Amino acid sequence: MNHVVGMTTRLAVGEAVFAMGYSNADAPSFAGGRAEIVLNLLLPAFVHSFEALDRQARNFERLQRAIVESDMNVTLQDGQLGDNNGTGAFLNLPLPGPDAGYLSISPPNAATLAARLAESFGLTKRQTDTAHCLLDGLSTKEAAARMGISPNTVRRHCEAVLTRTGVSRRSELNRLARSLTAARPEDPHLSAGRRRLK
Repeated sequence: MNHVVGMTTRLAVGEAVFAMGYSNADAPSFAGGRAEIVLNLLLPAFVHSFEALDRQARNFERLQRAIVESDMNVTLQDGQLGDNNGTGAFLNLPLPGPDAGYLSISPPNAATLAARLAESFGLTKRQTDTAHCLLDGLSTKEAAARMGISPNTVRRHCEAVLTRTGVSRRSELNRLARSLTAARPEDPHLSAGRRRLK
């Protein structure tokens, strides 16, 4: 190549490098400042493109972190927003960019809520299973069939769950579970503090 011209731009996570070369006689030479004119035309577009990619990557990392830290059911969906096939989500947010898909957010399911109660109030495995059945809206008979135990045993587990969580009715259990925020792994003192909630 007769001439090679390069430029760089600093990004938050490093540096992007752009280089172009001329190999024929018609290429702009360094004489007369033509190369500088070309660079002045290319540099703003170059910087903007790489900054946009950098920003997009950092925002996506932030989004992934927020999804992990959330106690909601959050999924990244492909396709257009209208393609939602009844996922039960209460909020669908389009992601920026063509064909970027959308973010689908739904409330925590009964298993998540039961696990949250177990963590906050120290429920046993059987009590957690019972809470799961109650939060799913199952009757005592249906819960007994699901758990493979007698209805009387389900009633005893149900009483234990209500006593431990400090609520008097099954309907209050769902409201209590939804009012709790999932403990973050970095805060081991949070679940101990929650057990004192009544």
